[in-house]
Amino acid sequence: MQVHAKVLARRGDHEAALGVAEQANDLADSIQAPVLQGDAALDLAEVLQLAGSRARAEVESDRAIQLYEQEGATACVARAEASRRFGLSPTRRHDAS
Repeated sequence: MQVHAKVLARRGDHEAALGVAEQANDLADSIQAPVLQGDAALDLAEVLQLAGSRARAEVESDRAIQLYEQEGATACVARAEASRRFGLSPTRRHDAS
């Protein structure tokens, strides 16, 4: 779902991308797995950024970082911070170092 949302966003179909990303985010939130929730929030942030919703993207990026920190996933925190700094989507790695 999350990859599909990012592909749609990069193709310019922001409305569909947001729908898919929000659906993935809601699904992740229904599971008590902070790293997965953080991944979904970070992907939603990327879609929001591509759609021009920078303020909301920043909120989701902050939420992802908080979720990663809650789990002690420092590599994920670093990835999310880099993503926010550079406006990119670094390769996802689930290293909780």
